[in-house]
Amino acid sequence: METDAITEMFLRSVELHGVKYVTYVGDGDSKTFKGLLEADPYDDVTVQKNECVGHVEKRMGTRLRNLKKGTKGLGGKGAGKLTDKVIGELTKYYGLAIRRNSHSLQAMKDAIWATYYYKNSTDKKPQHEKCPPGENSWCTWRNAKASHTLSSYKDKAPLSDNFLKAIEPIYNYNYLQFI
Repeated sequence: METDAITEMFLRSVELHGVKYVTYVGDGDSKTFKGLLEADPYDDVTVQKNECVGHVEKRMGTRLRNLKKGTKGLGGKGAGKLTDKVIGELTKYYGLAIRRNSHSLQAMKDAIWATYYYKNSTDKKPQHEKCPPGENSWCTWRNAKASHTLSSYKDKAPLSDNFLKAIEPIYNYNYLQFI
């Protein structure tokens, strides 16, 4: 049904409105986009697909929850574990990185990976180079630096190395799917 409706909308766009829709914003469901390409609504234009940021963010959370459920030792309570709170933070920061950096692919990539490195940071080995600067940053270390309170700042316990190795492919997959 959705495929038919979208295809019909594209097929009638020139006749009804004098426009060609050159971009399709989708939710990750390739069936609709595939149907649109098969219909080939415009002879001289190939419709491009963009992913909805909200759906990319949602898939990030789903993949992290599935990882937690399917990998012994990653979930649970305590420092360095993949808790629901950590999943929520990573998912939120991932979405913000995309939304706030749509102007630059490199800035988006840096912001996405900033969330990964942020969770691996320690007082002895801070990893906040890619975090956004300033007192309004989501990065608490950057907040402390901007407000000149780094001397009293303490990083939270980092995620375990096993956890970071486990989530790295998720970061790579999601990022590559989005661009």
